[in-house]
Amino acid sequence: MKNYVYLIIFMFSINTFGQVTEEDQTIIEKALYSKQEKEDMLAKYKTDTDIIGLTPEVKEIYLNLINSNFQKMIVLNKYKNFTQKELKQRLKVILEDQRVELKKILTYEQIKRHQQIYKPIIESIKFRIDSYK
Repeated sequence: MKNYVYLIIFMFSINTFGQVTEEDQTIIEKALYSKQEKEDMLAKYKTDTDIIGLTPEVKEIYLNLINSNFQKMIVLNKYKNFTQKELKQRLKVILEDQRVELKKILTYEQIKRHQQIYKPIIESIKFRIDSYK
């Protein structure tokens, strides 16, 4: 009888906690942004970077890093059809790698300013991923 109770509890926990929402399984089959949207976002971002207060040398390194990661984010789904969950996981990895690199070249205050202008881009990408149904 005791084993039966454990089996029921185990099955309930798998059923409750092991569920994957249908939303997370939606395969996204097209680009998140058009070519023009990508260019516009990156151009606006480059003009906004003046508030960060970077030296010309650091700004060049910074913009190369941001551009590289921005391109990785935008083309996340270019060659494979990932689910929303997979895209979010890949975005998280890109952002974490970027955070580590930024900590090497920016001061704490510069990182705060970077986050201020970068957050709308990340929110936009997440929104686009979430909006596919």
